[in-house]
Amino acid sequence: MCFADRSDKGFVGDPVASDYAYYDHVAVHIYHRPPHQPPSSPPPSLPPTMGWFWGEDGENCNDACARHSQVCDTVWTRLNILPYVQNYEEFVTAAAQADQNGGGPQLDVEGNPNCNEGTFETEPLGPWPAVALSPSYRCGTSGTCQGEAGCGGEVGTPYGYTCDASVAGIHRMCYCLPGVLAIKPHKCTFECTQ
Repeated sequence: MCFADRSDKGFVGDPVASDYAYYDHVAVHIYHRPPHQPPSSPPPSLPPTMGWFWGEDGENCNDACARHSQVCDTVWTRLNILPYVQNYEEFVTAAAQADQNGGGPQLDVEGNPNCNEGTFETEPLGPWPAVALSPSYRCGTSGTCQGEAGCGGEVGTPYGYTCDASVAGIHRMCYCLPGVLAIKPHKCTFECTQ
């Protein structure tokens, strides 16, 4: 005789002696082991923690990085990152990472015939590295000053890259770092008692 509750998910294994209640001349099946739990799904993949990200049209890097819960650091990027994005191949590698990291436009720089070794620019001024879509397509990186007045006039002055620069028609390539954004101070809205 079986009085065990039936499960919607089935039962596991064969009954054992402890699954029965014994009475004179009768054994009553009173228990089934529950089914095994299905394997748990893998945890969701984490967002990228640092690297290149595209800004939206006209967006500065502070805002682009904040969209990914990260921060932009002008000095750190100038010293540690921009020296390694000074030619077309390095720019294309960084741009591919920005495409892969998502959360913004997918610009596929390497596949664009308007961005190649012959058209690639190195600018000591402005918001580079970036891709300008209008008025005409341009791609380039931030270089060191070569005597131009706008970057101080001194040869070798660090790159013109700044986190807060924004120009309409340009998608900036922003190097974002994990970090905590500063919390703005605020006034208490309640009275304190001592």
